Amino acid sequence: MPAAVCSRCGVQGPAWYARTKKPLCDACHRRSQPRSPLPAGAMMACPRCGGVRLCWRTGADGMLCRTCTRSRYTRAWDQPVMRCAVCGRTRGCLFARSERPICGSCRHRELHPPRFPPGRPCSTCGQKRKLGLRVGDLAECEGCNQKRLRSKVNCADCGQARRPSLGDPARCERCVGERVRQVCRDCGAEEKNHTAGRCPRCSLAEVLRRLRADGDPHAIARLEPYLTALGAGPQPSTTLKWMGYSSGYETVIELATGAREISYNALDQVNRGMTTSFLRAALIAHGALDARPEQTAKFGRGATAAVRELPVGEDRAWVRAFSLWQVQHDLARRERHGRTTSQSAQNSLRLVRAAVELCSWAAVHGLTLARLRQEHLDQWLQDRPTASMNIRPFLRWARRGGLIAPLDAGRRPGGAHAAEPVKLGETDWTGI
Repeated sequence: MPAAVCSRCGVQGPAWYARTKKPLCDACHRRSQPRSPLPAGAMMACPRCGGVRLCWRTGADGMLCRTCTRSRYTRAWDQPVMRCAVCGRTRGCLFARSERPICGSCRHRELHPPRFPPGRPCSTCGQKRKLGLRVGDLAECEGCNQKRLRSKVNCADCGQARRPSLGDPARCERCVGERVRQVCRDCGAEEKNHTAGRCPRCSLAEVLRRLRADGDPHAIARLEPYLTALGAGPQPSTTLKWMGYSSGYETVIELATGAREISYNALDQVNRGMTTSFLRAALIAHGALDARPEQTAKFGRGATAAVRELPVGEDRAWVRAFSLWQVQHDLARRERHGRTTSQSAQNSLRLVRAAVELCSWAAVHGLTLARLRQEHLDQWLQDRPTASMNIRPFLRWARRGGLIAPLDAGRRPGGAHAAEPVKLGETDWTGI
């Protein structure tokens, strides 16, 4: 065979295709040959293990799955089941005919004894735990190891803020000579890596970079202040955890890719709980959305859903007018003057819901608001003593408009826990 330099590995020697532009040595030639395809398998229950898997036909044992096919060569014989002389468990043992049968796990520990025997205390906390790191003659449990990876110390030798060493906590790993682990491949920070050899800060920057690259240019331009603040947060690990578990980040992806419009109407249609409210507030704070009366908008959404529970008719129109022109107008006026709280929308919504409940009860009993009388209102309040305060504004509003007869919701009765007054002529000695 003529000699040449292999075009793949660069080894000089006998070669195939030596007179061509791509000679190959014998090893590279064998690797370049196409392999024979695997025989067609069948999805069935393996006769040996019973699992429903993809099985192939073998020479002597018929159809077997991949696991059972390999076990034919690794376990050509079954170990005798006996009681292990070391651990005391009944398992397949070696040296079964001797006076000291031993299982495979105990035999492995005898041939390869651990560097630190079980039960050795941690060099940092002193507790007898499972050791996760070994440096020289020192050993550290997993909890102390993770804590040390996230900590920093001003080194007594170099004076820089670096990770403390296991042998001397006052000095860094570089000065002591220990191997520096968990170093970010992008910025070189000595921090616990998060993903693909990057620290949490660089991992967050990589996620946001991919989001900007895959997103809609116009949407990314509007969200840029928010994304910048997201990447510059004080706790990047918490931000990454929020991205992985919170449904609010799904809304951010929809806004960035253009699947959802960056507007109040589009966000109001998202049904993902309070995460949408927090995201909306963050977008307003960073200028992605213009500010709006949030309590008034929240009340408007809830009141619209509550009024829709009533059947179409005159009572529904009256409740809608009360919600829009009385309650919502008053709430908007108070919000313009800065006299609202985070619960103002819920408190105002109780007034509308009380009116809806009264109209629903009247419709069930064949009544309307115009035919409602005092005895009907008393009967409705009998099962709802706490609703008198919430229904009173609607009754006053409807009475001023001449929609209903004069009705009095009364006042909530005093609690039954009030102490009885002491009668005259009696003396209470219990407090003396």
